[in-house]
Amino acid sequence: FIVGSVFNPEVARVCNRRKVAYMPGCGSASEISEAEEAGVEICKIFPAASVGGPDFVRALLGPTPWSRIMPTGAAVEATRDNIQAWFKAGVAAVGIGGNLLRPQWLEAQDWTSISRLAAQVIGWIREARGGSLYLGVEHPGLYPYGGATGREIAEWYSRAFGFRMSEGTTSFFVAGPGPGRIEVLKEGGTDRSHVAIEVADFEAAMADLQAKGFEFETPKILPDVKAVFLKQTDPAGNRVHLIWRR
Repeated sequence: FIVGSVFNPEVARVCNRRKVAYMPGCGSASEISEAEEAGVEICKIFPAASVGGPDFVRALLGPTPWSRIMPTGAAVEATRDNIQAWFKAGVAAVGIGGNLLRPQWLEAQDWTSISRLAAQVIGWIREARGGSLYLGVEHPGLYPYGGATGREIAEWYSRAFGFRMSEGTTSFFVAGPGPGRIEVLKEGGTDRSHVAIEVADFEAAMADLQAKGFEFETPKILPDVKAVFLKQTDPAGNRVHLIWRR
């Protein structure tokens, strides 16, 4: 694909001939209309903040609901309020650069932080489009039982399936190259297992469940992770907790 800051009819003609997606920068309804007549399917509004931000998109799509708009750059922040403002205004997509691929993360090759923030942004988009706050099962948690230690359980999964094993303060984690992981607690208790549900927005998910009659234990709030156990268990007695990661 090709993204530009201005609309160039010659570039549009070449891209159409070669079946290459072209998203030119447009700053007015007339420029967007001209680009669409040249075969452009998604127009980048540029500069997005200066042309009016989400209000411009909302006003444009009133008389031209077929237009597909994409803001990019500094006007698109990796925050829930900003992302939802754009999508609720009707954009088809957003382009995020440095606000997602943060220089300090790139320098440290911190792909985990980038992946987590990208997943969170996708969750905010899903929510703005009427999707779920709940992204899926982040991990099952196993407690030592029947004489086995937490380390023995974690090492069994690591040995059997070739999973990576890491040790934290209270748990071991084992994970393969794909999504998902298993938490093995170091100490047992009355519980046999728990399920961690990943959420796109921690506070919004708590509010949603509270409205459904659920109660919570004391949340654990850290800069990069938030977690809280529900007081209620599932019908089989398994505990459930929410988890959000930056």
